[in-house]
Amino acid sequence: MKGIITTYIHKYFNDELTKEELHHFHMLLANKKNIDLLHDYIIANHIAEIHLKSFNSKKAFGKFESAAKVKKTPVYTLKRTAIRLLKYAAILICAFTIFNTDIFDSRPDRIIHIKVPKGEQKEVILPDGTQVWLNADSYMSYQANFNEQASRDVYLEGEGLFDVVDNQHKPFVVEMASELQVKVLGTVFNIRSYIEDSNTEATLLSGKIELSHKVDREIKRILYPGDQADYEKNEHKLSFSKVRNFEDIISWKDNKLTFANEPLLNIVNELNRFYKVEISIADKQLQGQMYTGSFSKKKSLEEILEDLSLSGNFEHKRTSNTKWIILTKN
Repeated sequence: MKGIITTYIHKYFNDELTKEELHHFHMLLANKKNIDLLHDYIIANHIAEIHLKSFNSKKAFGKFESAAKVKKTPVYTLKRTAIRLLKYAAILICAFTIFNTDIFDSRPDRIIHIKVPKGEQKEVILPDGTQVWLNADSYMSYQANFNEQASRDVYLEGEGLFDVVDNQHKPFVVEMASELQVKVLGTVFNIRSYIEDSNTEATLLSGKIELSHKVDREIKRILYPGDQADYEKNEHKLSFSKVRNFEDIISWKDNKLTFANEPLLNIVNELNRFYKVEISIADKQLQGQMYTGSFSKKKSLEEILEDLSLSGNFEHKRTSNTKWIILTKN
């Protein structure tokens, strides 16, 4: 993902983005980490050389002054600095506006942001009637004029179950936090794409979807009911398997934690999201150990960690009210 946003930033300042890429760029800027990359790019490439187009720089700088309570300085004393500050403020406010659409932007093509806190779930009905169930600590965004676009595009970080309304003329596209995207017409599927997880999963329950890679155009495959795609982000490896029990895949909707040959790192991340805690793994060799099991979320965190430790070579310690650490057994 970092490679994609860096490429888009470079192309943006060189006026090389296509209309489709520009739309994708705006959606990616809804992620604060990508805004930080934009900030670093500006610093590294000399603020004064940035050329902004289609942007009201005076208005932007006015917002910057108001927000930061900056006292105006006569132009003749700081002319060069003011020019750089003006351009710097303008592009950052542009990004901030994208990230906080409802504050500054009332345009029909503004981006709608939906963030689900840790420990919660949320059901969302999109403008076309598509139902989306979002798991804890998930984020989704889409344009306000969703129904007016040639395709129905959403961006997802986290886990979501989609029941897409059929529309043969407007594909439904889910862009993920990894480098994958899913294109559908009308179907039911589950996507898990948390930034901190080592992999991204897409599982098709009904209908048909097209899975593709945003950079490597040769990676493209049609998935049918029961197919699951697993993308290892570090190795850039995509594998496919058949799922026999759909209930395990979407058990999170019923407040169950179900793991099938899942690395301990992903399980810990899931526990952190649901119980609003910080569990760290002291020994990195433990992160890749695989576990299978199913737990009701009515169970306490202590009980789940105890059950997991019985089948694994680790022990756990509580260091504060919200912090735990997993250690290798001596």
